[in-house]
Amino acid sequence: MNSKLLITGVGGSLDDISYSLNALTYVLNELNKSGAETRLIDIKECNLPLFSYAKTRKTAKRDIKNFMDLLHTSDGLIFSSPEYHGTVSAAFKNFIDHLEYISSYDPPYLTLKPIGCISLGGGDNSGIYTLNTLINIVHSLRGVTVSGNVAIPNAKNAFDEKGKLRNENIKRKLKRLAGDVYYVSSKLSIKSYN
Repeated sequence: MNSKLLITGVGGSLDDISYSLNALTYVLNELNKSGAETRLIDIKECNLPLFSYAKTRKTAKRDIKNFMDLLHTSDGLIFSSPEYHGTVSAAFKNFIDHLEYISSYDPPYLTLKPIGCISLGGGDNSGIYTLNTLINIVHSLRGVTVSGNVAIPNAKNAFDEKGKLRNENIKRKLKRLAGDVYYVSSKLSIKSYN
């Protein structure tokens, strides 16, 4: 049996250079350094249909089920979204809406799953509304948010022209988030009860 923690990151944007995806990748790399096994779900590559209770659930595709199974079996998660007009992006929200598929799993949704949240905005005071939205989403899905969630204002100034994170203060916060997710996931993991 593999005793490594499995942490999955969900995020990104539809842009060619996605700061939210790059911040998420940074955290996943830190988790790898801690000994976790990580997976990345890039929103841009999901190509999900718009969610509809009436239509989409009846025509579930295999890739949607694969995404949902991965989230449900992960020991912990990281959510990362850009802030668009004070909330998460439409692409991220559409992915979240598809989590209705795991309402019938045991346990349902993301029950007691530790989840870290990252939001990125373009202005001086941006990111915090989206961070609050992400936390509300986690609680609605019965998950547990860790304490070190990160809102990144002026995201374009935190990254270089190729999208690499250059702000040392943000790096420090993201490393702390990785540590929080790792620690709480190790305590709440089903594997720890076996």
